[in-house]
Amino acid sequence: MNESPVAPDRGILVTFEGIDGAGKTHMSRQLRSRLEDEGVATLLVREPGGTEFGERLRDDWEHENLTSPTSPRVEALLFNAARAHLVEQRIRPALASGRVVICDRFADSTIAYQGADSGLDVEELERLNFFATARLVPDLVVLLDVPAEVGLARKAGMAPQAGELKGMEGRGARYLDRVRNLYLSLAAHAPNRWQVLSGREDPANLMPKIWARVASLLERKMTAPTGRRQNQLL
Repeated sequence: MNESPVAPDRGILVTFEGIDGAGKTHMSRQLRSRLEDEGVATLLVREPGGTEFGERLRDDWEHENLTSPTSPRVEALLFNAARAHLVEQRIRPALASGRVVICDRFADSTIAYQGADSGLDVEELERLNFFATARLVPDLVVLLDVPAEVGLARKAGMAPQAGELKGMEGRGARYLDRVRNLYLSLAAHAPNRWQVLSGREDPANLMPKIWARVASLLERKMTAPTGRRQNQLL
């Protein structure tokens, strides 16, 4: 199959993936702005987040408020609980109304991050994702690919330094390298649904490439016979 199927009687789901510091949040906001400029009804959400439950989980996670250390398996279950709520409460209703939904992280983050952290079985994580989302699959996944050192430097608010990162940052870099490789593996298995771009590229140059893919999805949605296509797994 050369193109990912688009259901003409529903909206389009576009997700942004990549390691920390890849530029997902910035580019997802840029895409929302472009869609709104074109008069396209749009919803932008983030993971974890987008609902009261998801935002509480995000806040607890970022501020280390969880009462005890969590294993990768527990993390996967927590994030998928928040994901299921987000899909039911916001994403599916928006898709049903014909909107383009943009999600800053989605199910593939669970596979990449929890899979890289402990070697949890990718197929098990995929089954968990499918259950949580009722098999909702993005029409387009934009992977912003950057080396671990670049992502960490951006998160730290400084320019990348020559040489290896040390201490905890060094361990973080090795972990994010595994996350990055898992992302690239996922993209290689579904190249028609994934768009891999260098997150080191100027955002002004990235947006036209992303827009070309989204515009193609919108055009196919408008021209396909109603009810003929359904969102499918690739």
